[in-house]
Amino acid sequence: MAVQNEARANARKILRCPARVTLADGTALRGRTFDVSMGGLSMMMDNPLPLGTRCTIAFEALTGGKTVKINVAARAIHCALSGTDGFRIGFQLDRNDEAAAKSVRQLLT
Repeated sequence: MAVQNEARANARKILRCPARVTLADGTALRGRTFDVSMGGLSMMMDNPLPLGTRCTIAFEALTGGKTVKINVAARAIHCALSGTDGFRIGFQLDRNDEAAAKSVRQLLT
């Protein structure tokens, strides 16, 4: 059996802060970010999300003494129960949103 190397395309930064996930129908859910990269982020949430769910994720983080507001379009790409903490959900960020990419880049530097 071959084992594949699962190296990430983008370096991730640990980031733990409250976040709001807004679904296409306007439903707002709360969670906490876990980590973030230029390509995606993961969050802890109380309930699972179906894979492929499109949403907008909004949160604020302190970096370099300034608060950076992040508001990104994303799609759920994995979801797993994480002990008693809830569900760890991985999101892929929309690559066509240059303003969001700029904000995430600022957060990562």
